[in-house]
Amino acid sequence: MPRMLKMEIGILNIKTHPHEPKKYANLFTDLFKIEEPVKIHGTVWGLPRFITAITADKPEEGLMGTFYKFTQINPNDPWLDLKKRETILNAEGEAIPQVESFKKPNAKEIEFAFYPDGHLFFFNNKMMSPGYAQKMIQNLCERQEIKRAYGTVDVEIVSSSEAIEKILKIPTLTKLYITFSRPNADVLNGRKRKLLEKMENENVRRLNQEMISEKGEGIIPDEDTQALMALATTNGRVFAVGYDGETRVEESTDPYPEVIRETYDPEKTTFLRALVNYSSDALSRFVARG
Repeated sequence: MPRMLKMEIGILNIKTHPHEPKKYANLFTDLFKIEEPVKIHGTVWGLPRFITAITADKPEEGLMGTFYKFTQINPNDPWLDLKKRETILNAEGEAIPQVESFKKPNAKEIEFAFYPDGHLFFFNNKMMSPGYAQKMIQNLCERQEIKRAYGTVDVEIVSSSEAIEKILKIPTLTKLYITFSRPNADVLNGRKRKLLEKMENENVRRLNQEMISEKGEGIIPDEDTQALMALATTNGRVFAVGYDGETRVEESTDPYPEVIRETYDPEKTTFLRALVNYSSDALSRFVARG
């Protein structure tokens, strides 16, 4: 019996306008030309490593590659000698660097697959949380050379529909906050498409909707509101406050990022190739959500 390894795949929705596969392929190619590390959070930094077309000479169909996360050490902070239980300082009391500044600790290589047509980014969720992945890509997209070429790029965590189910089950829903950036209307239909066409006609890039109930009553989300909530699972977030009897209840999409859990045989394939296979199979399902 082969020893199957577990894998977890997180998903980001990356958007700029207009939604053109060639533009998205060029965006990611340019992101992975950046040679300077980008701060993610605290001492955690990221750096693109390599990118290539999933199918040779067809980058618009899909891209795959890896990036690094690592710990950025403050060169002004001293190292600790555990044997002596002393900080390592020179005669002037200044920190003595123990490694060259271009060497970084705690490096992790993280695999990804990106599909320009659906602008969805699938990555190794075991090596990096969705929040950190979102921050890294967003900060890369904030670089001036990227903004000049591609304009504003929105990076959203794809959330599980489980969060919306939990919100709708709150017995008395008193506050509801929905925020999201404009999705790709080309893949939507019905009520969702009408809502997005309205945003496009009014030149709205990001929608923030706040709903507060009458005192002593609860919000009853209609079909339009539920459609907005569903769109927010792939394009933003939903936060709700309510009551179950006398107990205050808070629910949000934040704790429920979408995660694909699968296994692969390391003797037959690599993690990256397995990620590509599983993400390509799941792509249409998430694109359809908007």
